[in-house]
Amino acid sequence: MNITQAGVRTRRRFMKFTGCAAVGLAVPVGWLAAQIAPTRCVEAVRSRLYPGPLKRLRDADIKRPGRWGG
Repeated sequence: MNITQAGVRTRRRFMKFTGCAAVGLAVPVGWLAAQIAPTRCVEAVRSRLYPGPLKRLRDADIKRPGRWGG
């Protein structure tokens, strides 16, 4: 009986087995990571009504940087 026929894996069969196992583990882990990771971009939905009062801006308000302006 040859040693490769006695149940010992050949290098090619071992590489195929390891590759399939790696892909089999990487796909669910990648899917799970995509579900857990925060989204990079969220698009806001435009509302029909503005929730506050509307008023015109004065020229002084436009030229002066706001509190959060860099």
